Amino acid sequence: MSDLFGVEGTKLLDRLDLPAAYTARIGSLRRIMDDLDFEVEVFENLTRGRLRTDPGYAAVQQFPGIGPILGAVFVA
Repeated sequence: MSDLFGVEGTKLLDRLDLPAAYTARIGSLRRIMDDLDFEVEVFENLTRGRLRTDPGYAAVQQFPGIGPILGAVFVA
């Protein structure tokens, strides 16, 4: 398994038979990760919108392996 928090990893975590304290801790951490994912997505969208018309932003993304986030870092 390459991603413990992907689809298959999440199914595995849901099936684990752990003591209540461990189950609660895993649940807490998963909720925190979901909240952080939401915040990251909000700022990704803001950044993408702000740089949408920047020619440098579009240009650097033409290189293999450079997506919106790394492109924004290069432009900054």
